[in-house]
Amino acid sequence: MPLQQTLRHQHTAFVNFFAERARYPRLMSRTAKQSAHCTRSAFRIKNGALHVAKTDGP
Repeated sequence: MPLQQTLRHQHTAFVNFFAERARYPRLMSRTAKQSAHCTRSAFRIKNGALHVAKTDGP
């Protein structure tokens, strides 16, 4: 989930760099602010319960 979205962000960053719309993508340090992004297919609501991908229950 978050890894897929990270690859999408990285791909967009390099596409913009090679199209000369942005600077070279920078690496973030491990001590920097951490966040996670989920794709749309990472979760769904079914019968009023939230189901997250790769988990057993709602």
